[in-house]
Amino acid sequence: MMRFDERAHVYAQHAHVQRQMAQWLGEWLDAVMFVGDRVVEYGAGEGLFTQMLTGRLADITAVDLAPRMVQQGAQNAPDAQWRQGDAWAGVALEPTVDIVVSSSVMQWCPDPVEILRDWRSRLPSGARMLHGFYIDPTLMELRGLQGEESAPLNWLTAEQWRNAFIEAGWEIERMDHETKRIVYLNSLELLRSLHGVGAVRRGQMRGTRLRRLIRDYDQRFANEGGGVYANWTFCRVQAKS
Repeated sequence: MMRFDERAHVYAQHAHVQRQMAQWLGEWLDAVMFVGDRVVEYGAGEGLFTQMLTGRLADITAVDLAPRMVQQGAQNAPDAQWRQGDAWAGVALEPTVDIVVSSSVMQWCPDPVEILRDWRSRLPSGARMLHGFYIDPTLMELRGLQGEESAPLNWLTAEQWRNAFIEAGWEIERMDHETKRIVYLNSLELLRSLHGVGAVRRGQMRGTRLRRLIRDYDQRFANEGGGVYANWTFCRVQAKS
């Protein structure tokens, strides 16, 4: 089980990559947002992307599964209506919703085709979506050292995501992806950032195995200008029902 709720109080200190995703996804906002639109944002967290939405629209429902994230988000983006709930259950979706958005969330989707199809069934014809998320080969350096069995989620490629949207009945209006090399002081800082945003399972790695991982990462993935690097592959999708 992920630890998003218990890390809500330190999320902002560690959400550097998530902040970059929100900014990158925000480049596409003007193409899908119109005055009067009713928007549902999933996995709104502490409101990184929500704050970009509230600058454009008045009717925003921000949803997150973690109660403490909802509390923090409501403080950071008070102009949105905040709800605690499960995105995969389609919380807050109804025929009056025009757009569904999310940033740094869809990579956690347990069954993309089933859930995208369910969302489509709850929305009116012509509804749109805008999502930014991480795809394979994100964090391949770390995953290679940990072993794929330790990965907290099942990473999908861009092609697999494209096929999932199409199979679920969505028309992809545009989609692209980009790999960004993120530099950290050392591998310990990388691991702390993942723990800080709650994107790890409790007790995932400890003791001798953890020390070996840190040593090997620092040696194998040293950045030329200092520190270590990790590659994150960002993906954004704009789709229409």
